[in-house]
Amino acid sequence: MQPRELYKMMDAYRERNKDADRKRAYLTTWIVNPHLKEPVKPDDIFNPMYYSAEEIEKMKQEKAKSDLEYFESFKEKG
Repeated sequence: MQPRELYKMMDAYRERNKDADRKRAYLTTWIVNPHLKEPVKPDDIFNPMYYSAEEIEKMKQEKAKSDLEYFESFKEKG
């Protein structure tokens, strides 16, 4: 096996684990949310496992910016 093949296998393994963690976070929200006053989202559980607080904040800001641009595009067409 060549090093490149090994690295691809390692990347695939990490992606499979990430997908499994996302599924677990989704199912956890289904189990926990009926018992909470304010429901949590799967991303609230999943993101801290893979991203730092700064990265999460940056992702939220980018999403808010893209949402704002999306809604403003309707005003221009309106």
